Amino acid sequence: MGGDEVAGETVGTDSEGESGTDSSTDSGTETGTEDAESTDAGSETTETDTETGAEESGGNLKPADAPDWVVVTVSGHCIPPGCAVPGANNEYLADTGTAQRFVDLLEVWGYSVERFSYSDEFYNRDNSAAVLQPGQGSPTIFGFLQMFEDLTMIRDEWVADFDDPTRILLVAHSHGVVWSHSALMAFPDLPVEIVIDFDGKSLAWEDEDVLLEFGDTWQAVIAAYTQAEGINWGFNLGAAEASWPVPGLPQQDLEDVVPAWVGTNIELQATSGLIMPFPDNDDNHRLDGSTDGIVRFESQSEDHVEIDNADSEAVDWAIGQVAELLGG
Repeated sequence: MGGDEVAGETVGTDSEGESGTDSSTDSGTETGTEDAESTDAGSETTETDTETGAEESGGNLKPADAPDWVVVTVSGHCIPPGCAVPGANNEYLADTGTAQRFVDLLEVWGYSVERFSYSDEFYNRDNSAAVLQPGQGSPTIFGFLQMFEDLTMIRDEWVADFDDPTRILLVAHSHGVVWSHSALMAFPDLPVEIVIDFDGKSLAWEDEDVLLEFGDTWQAVIAAYTQAEGINWGFNLGAAEASWPVPGLPQQDLEDVVPAWVGTNIELQATSGLIMPFPDNDDNHRLDGSTDGIVRFESQSEDHVEIDNADSEAVDWAIGQVAELLGG
């Protein structure tokens, strides 16, 4: 992967979005196109020429119906009046086609792919914006609790200790990056091959008072649920800003730290814009303070609400980086 380029600008090292899914399923996932087959998680898998299955070769192989890759996308805060469901944040990375670009890329390389899409929500929501636990009602928007349940399934059934585990590509934008990095920290036993962060920001994620309707109150929501259910997440899930110690740096925001079980992190930073003049100006680091396996694109023309568009220069660059990794 390239480093120290200036195109957008691009900076890096050599070491080594608003929406809803097109169709909802039992688990809030969807995918692929041709020859789709439903799984227990309710998503669609696109079958290609890639052969998987214990009957094809020896070894401890994943189930024949497990995809080669899962593309997990997490959208950020929906800005009214562009929200599909008033009062809820929708999955715009899915609706605008950004998520599908990564699915299409992997399919071109001959892989079977399944996509799981989530929004800037803790619970699931339906078309009335009702709050739902995983497995309840008929959700059209899927939140962190659903992502936690789905990643548990992926880890246990498709990754486990298989010789050919399902590989994971995690893509998020804005507040979605806080959720995606929360998921990373919650699953230290789940290797994630590629993590893509489009202008991740925790500003107004914990408490919306900073930006009014542009923010959320997830710290209070998470604290109430955690106490009621007696859950130990392994870290303070509701604390995002200045919450992680990194050697040689001030306390870092959750969205700016990358754990060791992530292979490559692709960070894309926006320029300042009129609607959201608070781009991600903080470079990502590993928890040990290094930037190993992290590459960065600094846009000179796309702001916070443009950088994740399916036809953006930043998405094109990220697609190129993933293609380079696949070819490497």
